[in-house]
Amino acid sequence: MIILMRRAFIGLVALIACMATGVRAEDSSPWKLVVKRETTHLLAITGLQEKFWAVGVAGVCFASADGKLWRRVKPFTDRTLYGVSFIESRSVCAVGAGGVIATTDNDGESWTVQKSGVTEDLRSVSFGSRTTGVAVGVSGTLLVTYDGGKTWMKKDAGYGESFFSVIMTGANEGWVVGERGIILHSLDAGRTWLSERHSSQKWFYSVWFNGETGWITGKNGIVLRRMMGKWDEIPLPTDPSTMLSVAGESAQCVSVVGVEGNAWSTMDAGMSWQKRELNCREDLSGIALNGKIGWAVGAENMLYSTLDGGATWAAYSLESLPTYTAISFSDQSFGYIAGRMGSGMIWSTRDGGNTWGQQSPGVRGDLTSVFAVNRALCFVTGEDVIVKTDNGGLSWRRVYRDLSPEELAMPRSQRRVAIMNSVFFFDNRRGWAVGSGGAVVFTTDEGEYWEKIKTGIDRNLHAVWFLSPTKGFVGGDDGMIYSTDNGGRRWTSQPASSSGESIRSFFFLDGHHGWAVGDGGVILSSDDGGQSWRELRIGGGASLRKVWFSDPKTGWICGERGILLKTWDGGETWVSDKPPVQTDYFGMFFFNADDAWVVGDRGVILSRKIPVAVIQQ
Repeated sequence: MIILMRRAFIGLVALIACMATGVRAEDSSPWKLVVKRETTHLLAITGLQEKFWAVGVAGVCFASADGKLWRRVKPFTDRTLYGVSFIESRSVCAVGAGGVIATTDNDGESWTVQKSGVTEDLRSVSFGSRTTGVAVGVSGTLLVTYDGGKTWMKKDAGYGESFFSVIMTGANEGWVVGERGIILHSLDAGRTWLSERHSSQKWFYSVWFNGETGWITGKNGIVLRRMMGKWDEIPLPTDPSTMLSVAGESAQCVSVVGVEGNAWSTMDAGMSWQKRELNCREDLSGIALNGKIGWAVGAENMLYSTLDGGATWAAYSLESLPTYTAISFSDQSFGYIAGRMGSGMIWSTRDGGNTWGQQSPGVRGDLTSVFAVNRALCFVTGEDVIVKTDNGGLSWRRVYRDLSPEELAMPRSQRRVAIMNSVFFFDNRRGWAVGSGGAVVFTTDEGEYWEKIKTGIDRNLHAVWFLSPTKGFVGGDDGMIYSTDNGGRRWTSQPASSSGESIRSFFFLDGHHGWAVGDGGVILSSDDGGQSWRELRIGGGASLRKVWFSDPKTGWICGERGILLKTWDGGETWVSDKPPVQTDYFGMFFFNADDAWVVGDRGVILSRKIPVAVIQQ
């Protein structure tokens, strides 16, 4: 039985208009945007042929095999890395804070941390051959290696000032620059160093050579060029900004970058300079070019690329914002978020949501729902699969596939659509999941074995809820709700939405009071345990994704287009709960009115309790 409610709702028209235009909600929101995402901050970069490596804060390492796409490399330290150099094509050396030095000979699959013998920060490293390298740092620290970075020896260059940059132009020749105009030159593989101190006495931050032509950049925009055995100052036209790094396509075509995103390039060995716009206001601390392809680093979560030797630059984001599709807690400490970031990902917390760690369940496609049964046991659904953890998220394994082995052998383009959309557990042992094509599966052994039920339903199912081991509901396309009184062996249809909009979510507060929401702004309520449903359509056409009630009168709904609504009268009227950002919201979980969570697109996590949460990637 359906009773269509036709009432005027005070403030509803204005609310829907606000949602449709994407206007920010009021600042007095009871919700806090809790995400404090761990940033990626690269400080140094090097290139060899078509390859690049970049390192930075908290030991972050990125590598590019083709100069176009970047991959994050598993770090070997949490210390800041200030310098990186190729030894050979697959071999790299990185140096950083506290004298840390490490090498890899397999593109970063594994690292060997070497004994540097120093505790001073190392700011730069360079190899002139597969055996000879030099590392420099603060307080006059200078180290050399003659076995590819396996062992290092400290050399006394005769200075206590800090060194900031080193380049080995060959197995024997090298240059070092640093504080107070220091320029050091070695012709014997770093065993001895001669001074070519410049008269300016300014701090030099970077040195780069191409053949016999050398370049140095430093404080207050100073640029030096070495030609015919002599260093000359080559002033930039109007920019006094400190230049932190220099590199080039050739001796004539050189680019410099520095503080506040300033960048210049010359195509005629410094006879003229052109200012380059990177749309960056952060300090750029490193630049490397392989031919015309180059990259600059220094800004948080960003790289800047050039394909024409530094004439034009484009931004490249290192931050991939996830879409969070569902959230569930087993108690006020243990919780899980399901979503996607390129592929399906799971985030878990063990401290009530203060920190979230990222985990890969090892499956392709989006993840659609999550249900935390207890601290150890949790289930997540996705494309064709149900995955399970029974150790609190330490590991995940696939426990159900909706596609048969024969279907899996087909090309992906020829397979039927098989998505498990929602999972629900009544207790530790008994659970149900629903999906596309009327799929209903159930388990009675904590999710180890799932049995598929022949329901006769041909519509996609999106929602499931059970009031007891026998009585339950599923909802899906065309506004249909199906009920069972024998644990899912037999289903009875209940046309619930007069417009045929898909049902997306159920919530039952007890054996009597229940609600359902779905596409097109449809809201359904029942006060007789789901035997009949009353319909309210809020308008606006947005999809409502989740509903939750803390008592028979107080409830919330979230959905697309920034919808986050609250009711104080059991659903008779709904008003905005003032979300702090406008995005699509897909999942919510409530302990009570003061301890609740909402998740959605673009990495948005809202909480009524936690002020800031750290999301690890």
